[in-house]
Amino acid sequence: MIQIVCFIDPEDYWNLDSMKEQNIRVNFYGYTFEVEGLGEAAVGSNAVRVRVVELLNAYIAVGLALPDNISLDGEFQLNFICQDNPSRDIPLVCKLSDEVKRTVYKGDDMERLEYVGFSLEKFYESKGVTFYLYDLRRSGQSR
Repeated sequence: MIQIVCFIDPEDYWNLDSMKEQNIRVNFYGYTFEVEGLGEAAVGSNAVRVRVVELLNAYIAVGLALPDNISLDGEFQLNFICQDNPSRDIPLVCKLSDEVKRTVYKGDDMERLEYVGFSLEKFYESKGVTFYLYDLRRSGQSR
């Protein structure tokens, strides 16, 4: 099972920790957000995909931009840590739905990732949810 460590703000971490201590199940929903290129700047590049996991009752959403060689088919685990307690993670096993949200944006891969990240941040902010975006695309490539 793939495990991904997510560094979050202490307030969100302690909220998750409190839910865990009280045996409150964290409800989640996962989907994929895909941004296709548009115009000349998109030549030679594929869609930018961000896998989004909403922790519904914890008011947290996590976006993951992953290398092409890493798939999140089936279950995967998010391990949450913070600066207050970096040696103790809070694990959460998740699964993505088949839902794919699509849009287009003119620009290269990084510009499209910034676009989707900013859009999701504003969307979740309007709902009182903290959004974290992790660009892990380099972490899966050999150097």
